[in-house]
Amino acid sequence: MRRALPFLRQGPQPLRSPQGLPSLAAWYDASDPNSLVYDGSNRVSLVADKSGNSNVNCLQAVGNGAALTASLPTGSALTTGAFTLVARCRCPLSNPASNSNIALLNDVAALPFAGKEFIARFESSGELRVLIFGATSSNFNRWTYSNFLGTYAGQIIHLAIVRNAAGNPTIYVNGVDVTASGSFDASAGAGWQATVDTDYMVHGGATTQEGALFRSALYNVALNSSQVAADYAGTAQSGNIVWINFGLVAKMASSFVCTTGQTVTINTSGATGARICGERDLYQGTVANQPVLLQWAGQNYGYLTGASGNYLSAPDSAAISITGNIDIRAFAALNDWTPAATTSLVSKWASGQLSYNFCVTSTGLLRLITSNDGTATNTFTSSVAPTVSDFAALWVRVAFTVADRVATFYTSPDGVTWTPLGTPTASGGATTIFNSTAVLEIGSSAVGTSDLLAGRVFRAQIYNGVAGTLAFDFNAAAYQSGTTLLDQSANGATITLNGGACIATRTGLYFDGSNDYLKAAPFSLSQPHVLYFVGSQVTWGANLALCDGNTADTMRVVQSDASTDLRIRSGGTEPAGTEVQLALGTSGLLSACFSTTAGVLRKNRGSQAQGNIGSATPNGFTLGSRHDGGGPSNITASEVAIYAAAQPTSILDRFAKYAINKWRIAA
Repeated sequence: MRRALPFLRQGPQPLRSPQGLPSLAAWYDASDPNSLVYDGSNRVSLVADKSGNSNVNCLQAVGNGAALTASLPTGSALTTGAFTLVARCRCPLSNPASNSNIALLNDVAALPFAGKEFIARFESSGELRVLIFGATSSNFNRWTYSNFLGTYAGQIIHLAIVRNAAGNPTIYVNGVDVTASGSFDASAGAGWQATVDTDYMVHGGATTQEGALFRSALYNVALNSSQVAADYAGTAQSGNIVWINFGLVAKMASSFVCTTGQTVTINTSGATGARICGERDLYQGTVANQPVLLQWAGQNYGYLTGASGNYLSAPDSAAISITGNIDIRAFAALNDWTPAATTSLVSKWASGQLSYNFCVTSTGLLRLITSNDGTATNTFTSSVAPTVSDFAALWVRVAFTVADRVATFYTSPDGVTWTPLGTPTASGGATTIFNSTAVLEIGSSAVGTSDLLAGRVFRAQIYNGVAGTLAFDFNAAAYQSGTTLLDQSANGATITLNGGACIATRTGLYFDGSNDYLKAAPFSLSQPHVLYFVGSQVTWGANLALCDGNTADTMRVVQSDASTDLRIRSGGTEPAGTEVQLALGTSGLLSACFSTTAGVLRKNRGSQAQGNIGSATPNGFTLGSRHDGGGPSNITASEVAIYAAAQPTSILDRFAKYAINKWRIAA
């Protein structure tokens, strides 16, 4: 009996993950919440690199100063002068801008020299230097290994610095004695300062290491070569008074207990301060600069930041100029249901043109404010506040009858079954609502300048009459792309997204265009390389950056004008030949090949634009702005993948198919 031949697939298989292509340098994916660190306000402080290059956590510090360190008490002093310092670290990619400490033992309060016993550091000249102090800052031994970074720049090494009781030095790299290799100098000087100071700092002191530290250990004995080799293999030796494995610590831990029992404190401040994370994780330490995670679970919503000018609007019309009974409903998730100031859900409310304003007070009560003449107001407030947690979604409603001047408030889990909220509220005053010329607003009043809402709005409806004729219906589910959508009532008004307001149609990070950005610590990356970016442009602005490298304009996708154009640059200019256009509010894939005279940018699976972009080396990645946080973009970012190699069009197409299918992008 003949057996049927198996079906033979032709051509490359569909790409299932960026890891299916070679030379993946970094990969960030907002659809994986387990790879993100974010707070109760959905502000993201860390996006983990999923490429495989950051599988082991480390201590990262890319700033300067004693405030950006890990520190701990040793528990005992080094009194004999014999010690061994061990550091498994990634050396700086090049000579550091300033001397870069690996570790030191000192009285922390007495920086920079008094009370110090030793410092080990990389010099700005590229040397490895160890300073052994006597009683004063001018009384010390100095060991210098010249051009150390010329050999080991960018490499992960196991560095062991040994001083015996006689003061003789031995330097090991990866378990091998390198004291006699290269140019090594051990200057004569003072004897050991046998202090009782027991404060140990890694990445510490007046300067901070530019690199990653995976392990740090301090022994109060001089290890021999076999003991150093055992430590290199990961086994602590006797005589250790500090032994820290940062790879065992959770991302963003502020303190932890190390192997030798001491509590290690991460001292950090600022946007790129010290932290525990993967080598290439994106990080932002300043809350105000953190993007917001917009999670999507099959339901669109309008996202409003609470900033002035950030709101949705529809023009005045006869349909919404209701003067009699009115019924207003909203399905929303406020970041704070007891906001610092009154927050408007739906309003037709501008100076001298007041009609109605349905809002939430600072105590969490629902409120309707009306006017019969455009100026004077009548206020109706719910007797109790709805039961709802911050960030949770709830249907709320007010039904107002003008004849008896009564407002009845409701809540609902589904917008169908309504439960009265407290008791109806009556008020004297107007019997009609003023027919104003004010625009209709969602999430604000006074044309986006007052009563600003921070949170999500799924739907907002206005009925002419209590449960009467639907006069207006904002339904985020009807949104497709762009900066407008249609009101789903018979009125069919155009609803406009203003000032960075957006409709979330897929999970992404929202960068507000004011100061938000994320940055990885420096990692080796040179041309040619390829960047894939999945996201959307929320608003435009001239010379703003979607992304950059570790240093200025080295891996920059830039908005070259204030309306339509995106281009790329890498140390040169952004040539018009690399120009593509991405419609506002429209998710898409940008593929950027950074390769000197053959820089390429394209959108989705469109034609390639090419030009001479320059030959800079990015050595890292910044998302949402230039390398230093300048030129921030108002964008969403769903996925980013970076490859450390050139890729032919066939590979660009494979990635495009993967991204377009995953993120429901209209190719």
